[in-house]
Amino acid sequence: MNLLLRSALDKNPSFTGYEMQIPADHGKEPTTHSTGSLYDVLAPSKNMSKSAGEWNQVRIVAKGPRIEITLGEKIIDQEVNRSRKGYIGLQNHDDRAVVKFRNIRVTKL
Repeated sequence: MNLLLRSALDKNPSFTGYEMQIPADHGKEPTTHSTGSLYDVLAPSKNMSKSAGEWNQVRIVAKGPRIEITLGEKIIDQEVNRSRKGYIGLQNHDDRAVVKFRNIRVTKL
């Protein structure tokens, strides 16, 4: 499962914007494919994902070229040079996975 950030509508959103990863990887070392990462771009400083069945809470701030991701604590705070505007999306790679979202809030900065 992924959160898509700053993605275009007319092309593959994974390549026009960013994907913040949400795999079931509690306790594993952080990589550019782990929870909280920007897929193939930035690894989080720590893998802060919770165990399966527990709720994760994430805060993403994307202002100008800087993206901050907080998942329990700030795990990404860096400038990235790709799209600076676009759409937000939710992506599921496996229709058997049970993933739920709640209390989604979007605020224009």
